[in-house]
Amino acid sequence: MDYKNLTTRTISGAVLVALIVFAAVEPSHWAFLVIFAAITLLSTHELVRINHGDQFHAWLYAAASLLLFCARSISLIGLSFDIFTIACSLMLVYLIYLLLLALAELWLKAENPVRNWQNLALSQIYIALPMVCMSYLRDNELLLALFVLIWVNDSFAFLTGSYLGKHRMFERISPKKSWEGFVGGNLFALGAALLFAKFMPTDYSVWQWLVIGEVIVVFGTLGDLVESLMKRTLGIKDSGKAIPGHGGFLDRFDSSLIAAVALSLIIEFL
Repeated sequence: MDYKNLTTRTISGAVLVALIVFAAVEPSHWAFLVIFAAITLLSTHELVRINHGDQFHAWLYAAASLLLFCARSISLIGLSFDIFTIACSLMLVYLIYLLLLALAELWLKAENPVRNWQNLALSQIYIALPMVCMSYLRDNELLLALFVLIWVNDSFAFLTGSYLGKHRMFERISPKKSWEGFVGGNLFALGAALLFAKFMPTDYSVWQWLVIGEVIVVFGTLGDLVESLMKRTLGIKDSGKAIPGHGGFLDRFDSSLIAAVALSLIIEFL
């Protein structure tokens, strides 16, 4: 066993968990704004780079994602001046910036402008939009539940699948994922959802927490499979090396991206 790598993985994982938990519960919301703004920026840069984008375009598109995230998240901060006006101004700047990025390819003479347009669209749909949804979940006190239930599901899906897994879910995409692991992780995540229902002061009932838990498990699993398909298609093992022992930001946040969008939609009905 590689104890050095295990130690590195454990320490970096613990730091990441601590940052996310702090961002989810810190009352002023400043921690969320700073930490998730950094995650938004670096995740977008990482996505563009693995999809054969150059550094120049990667940072330009990362800035676009950051603008959209800040346009939504600035409303969480209780400042004395008109937050609504600032949020609307940032959104207007974002839309103008997005248009300029698309039109700039007419003059930049890039080798593959179509790929740049594809990267721009993908980065905003796959990274920026889910991060905006996480801001919405933070506003509704569900961000902590999103990550905790994903961690519980991932951990127990791995353990159950390791001992009982025989029937593969999507073998061509993720050979180690099994239906037995999915069911095991699902049950434990629903148990964690019941604990949230009992101990977390929210307006959601027990059955609503069970719906929330199921949505997180199903779409978190799909999010993991989507990133696995992306990496397999691109022929890479990890999306990056930013998090020691864990790979890149997409490797750590893949489950939460699609789950955040699905959960944001479902709580509108709850």
